Amino acid sequence: MHASRNAWEVGHPLREGALAASFGVSRTPINRALQHLAKLGVAEHLPNRGFILKQQVSDALQHFKQTPGADEIYLKLARDALNWGSGHMLTISDLVAAYGETRGRVQRACERAANEGWLEKGGGYKWSVRLGIASEDDYARFYRFRETIEPAAVLEPGFEIDQQEFRTLLSLQKRIANGEFEALSAVDLFEINTELHETIVSWSGNHFYLDALKRANASRRVIEYTKVLETERIDIFAHEHVEILETLERGARKKAARLIQAHVSTAGNVKATSLSRPSNGNTKK
Repeated sequence: MHASRNAWEVGHPLREGALAASFGVSRTPINRALQHLAKLGVAEHLPNRGFILKQQVSDALQHFKQTPGADEIYLKLARDALNWGSGHMLTISDLVAAYGETRGRVQRACERAANEGWLEKGGGYKWSVRLGIASEDDYARFYRFRETIEPAAVLEPGFEIDQQEFRTLLSLQKRIANGEFEALSAVDLFEINTELHETIVSWSGNHFYLDALKRANASRRVIEYTKVLETERIDIFAHEHVEILETLERGARKKAARLIQAHVSTAGNVKATSLSRPSNGNTKK
């Protein structure tokens, strides 16, 4: 899925160090994963070059089809967690009974939530909800924070575009702008757009901006999963992302900073409106 989100093509280098940094793990599990992909024919190891992507991403994904309904269980848990609030205690058995799902599928959803930081394993069989942003006021503060730091990051003296990252981001956003998002889940869209903004901020060379944005983004996952964003708004936001990237490529950083501020402000207003509407269970955004 990481390759799909980043629009990697056959021959793309699968660098252990970069992948380890992306997933927050050591090189050892990454190396094992790459060796497994090589056995499946998805990756290939070239002497003195390391691993590269051997199959088209669409074909490679057939090896890793997710259990049907896995995202639905996970997103239901996210919506329920927002309603329960921080500190709420639960057990796997409670969720199995409430959701009518197998213990294994519920367990995987909880572990996924724990990895993302909004569910925490406690003593015994207990799990507890840990929300960073859980109200409209918090959500509005989050977007005002982003309106401040993201334009400022673009204006940093050490700002420099990473050309490989730039090409990947631009290609993916153009595909979304052209309507290629129907197969993407709410989680995928969240990750894609979060990665775009964090990558732009990372080009500032100022790790304080990036660290702050990453922590803030991690705290908003659950509330973001409850958002309902109309199809045409997905297109519009992707077109805005493309304009921001192309403006940065031209070196017009002051204009790009203004575009980012306007884009984040609009996104905050649109999602605040969505937050005030009763949820219909649709998490596409």
